[in-house]
Amino acid sequence: MRRFLILLLLAACAAPPEPPATAMAPELARVLAQGVPVDEGYRALFAQCDREDRFGGVALPVRGREGQVHEGCSRDPNRVRYLLRLPGGAIAFESKLAVDVNGGLLSCTRPRPGDLCATALQPGRRPLDADTVPWVVIPYNGPPGDPARPGVNLSTEFMQRTGLRLGDVGVVVLGTRVVPVIVGNGGPFNKLGEGSIALHRALGHEQCGAWTAEGRCARLAPWFGSLPGGAVTILWPGSTPPGLAPGNVAALTAQRAAPLWNALLAQPR
Repeated sequence: MRRFLILLLLAACAAPPEPPATAMAPELARVLAQGVPVDEGYRALFAQCDREDRFGGVALPVRGREGQVHEGCSRDPNRVRYLLRLPGGAIAFESKLAVDVNGGLLSCTRPRPGDLCATALQPGRRPLDADTVPWVVIPYNGPPGDPARPGVNLSTEFMQRTGLRLGDVGVVVLGTRVVPVIVGNGGPFNKLGEGSIALHRALGHEQCGAWTAEGRCARLAPWFGSLPGGAVTILWPGSTPPGLAPGNVAALTAQRAAPLWNALLAQPR
C-alpha cells in the first residue's frame, strides 16, 4: 500500500463485479487507530438519519436552500463507522459510497431526476466530468437551520467541523485499491459517502454498462447503486492544488495527493 497506485478497469463487465475485500493493510489500520473523533454527536446524526429519516430536529424529506428535495437515508444508509481527525490534520471516515454522475455524458444529455450537468467545483467555470475524474462529494446543501440545534447552519456544518472545502484532495481506499480524489461536488447535508462514477470504476465497483471510445459512460449498468460500505475516505483540509483547469484536474489531484498519502503512512508508531 506504500506505493501510490491508480487502478482503472478497462472495460465494463456483463455482470456486476465483486468489489475488493475491505480489509485494510496494517499501515492504514495503525494510522486510523491514532485518529481522534471530529465530533461523535455529529457523526451520530448520520446514524440517526439511517434509522429514522431524521437529522437532529429535521424530518426528511425536506427542501434545501435552493429548493431541491433532500430525501431520507433509510433506503441508502450512510453507514458512517467513524469520522476522525488523523495525525497531521487529515480527515478520515468510513462509509457507504453512493454514485455521482453529475457533469458526465448522461447527466448532460439524458439526465434522470436529480441529475445535473453542473458540479459545485468548476475549474475554468466548467463542470467536472464524473466519467473521467475520480472525485468525492461532501455535505454542502441543506435547509436554513436545525430546530433542535439553534444556530447551526446545515449547509456549512460539515465544512466548519472538518475544515474541508471544495477542491481539497485525498484518497479513497477499498481493500488494496487506493485512488486519488478531489472534493468535486456538494451534496445533501444528511448524506456522507459519495463519489463519481470514475471513482467507482477505479475501485473495482463498475457502475457503467457501456463506455464510449472517448471514455464517457453511455449507459448505466443494470445493477447501478451504492457500494454499501467499507469505503475509507481520507481528505486533507487546505490541500487544493494550484492551477486547476478543466484538462488537468485528475493529474494535479494525483500529484498533490501522493505525497500526502505517503507521509501519512510514514507517521511514527
